[in-house]
Amino acid sequence: MRRFKLILLPVSALVIAMAITLGSNTYAGTEDVTSAIQSLNTKWDDALNGGNAAAIAALYAEHGRVVTGDGKVINGRTEIQKLFQGFIDSGFHDHKIELIDVRVNGDIAIETAKWSGVGGDKKNYGGHLVNVFKRQAGGEWQGILHIWN
Repeated sequence: MRRFKLILLPVSALVIAMAITLGSNTYAGTEDVTSAIQSLNTKWDDALNGGNAAAIAALYAEHGRVVTGDGKVINGRTEIQKLFQGFIDSGFHDHKIELIDVRVNGDIAIETAKWSGVGGDKKNYGGHLVNVFKRQAGGEWQGILHIWN
């Protein structure tokens, strides 16, 4: 539990600080970025529901990071692919991300969303997530931090 708090506190502080900073500094192209993020959400859902962990991992930057609901920190595409392959192998399906908000500042976008899905145990699961995306040189967006509860 102590390790979980030590990991979660800095990550939470970073996300809160970025949200405060971005809250008043959005730019006129926010609608286009929101559409791009919604498209990434659809690709993410389609990949998980289609059993394609490699396609999920490809949506993250090479050194992207995922912080799971239980506080594990997963670093890099290879480990991210393994994480989500485990969800797929356990029978998790019907995943859906519902966008709440996107805040943008330059090449950084922060998404707040709800997620839901059905586990292999047939139970419904859900919660909230925060994704931090960075626009790459070619204009595409990739996840650099993903955290959910």
